[in-house]
Amino acid sequence: MYISKTNKSIFILLILFTFFIGLSFGFVSAASSGPNNGATFANDATVGTEDWDNPSKAAISDNSRAEADLDDNEVSKYLKVTNFSFAIPDGATIDGIKVDVERHAEDANRIKDNSSRIVKGGVIGATNKANTSSFWGTSDAYVSYGSPTDLWGLAWTPADINAANFGFAFAAKKDTTSGGDTEAKVDHIRITVYYTQKGHLIVQKTTNPSGDLTVFTIAASGTGTITGGGAGTVTDAIDKDYEV
Repeated sequence: MYISKTNKSIFILLILFTFFIGLSFGFVSAASSGPNNGATFANDATVGTEDWDNPSKAAISDNSRAEADLDDNEVSKYLKVTNFSFAIPDGATIDGIKVDVERHAEDANRIKDNSSRIVKGGVIGATNKANTSSFWGTSDAYVSYGSPTDLWGLAWTPADINAANFGFAFAAKKDTTSGGDTEAKVDHIRITVYYTQKGHLIVQKTTNPSGDLTVFTIAASGTGTITGGGAGTVTDAIDKDYEV
């Protein structure tokens, strides 16, 4: 915001008005990015014994699927997906991560989730959000893990989310001894990230017509907090960038 000062009182009113409006109308704004698709797919033997055939077929929803053929009580390896190409702005606060998996079972009452975990820095997380109590259906459906307020037990920065090694790991289990071998099928894995971004109130230096230095104080109102650029005071000797 650039202000050409001709009158001190007008300048102060403009600053105060802009700040009050900012507090009321969202200098701090909630946002989301995604859902994004992964670009790197692999079998990870941290858990399970059975590979996923064609894991990259979980890249988009197109009825072409990654599949794991499971025997009685057998667990698949992780279908590990990373490289989701996020671009969360610097300084944003990560509020939650939601993963959607589109999947189905070849046969009814055979396949369940075994493990559903976030991947941070290439490392599979400790928090398991799998639904291990319900059998999968026999037609494609999206199932969500996490939420707009769920951080999966971890602390996050925008850089963590934007990294190529951020992602998700998913394993299935044939949780029965009946019916012979059967396939778990995954058509699509996508991620949405929810975050809060702070705005900035920028006050440019200015000089009175007489050339003297003048100090202007910005008054806070409501729940906003002024940080950075000094203790809430601007002089015409230096520009100030306030994070609010």
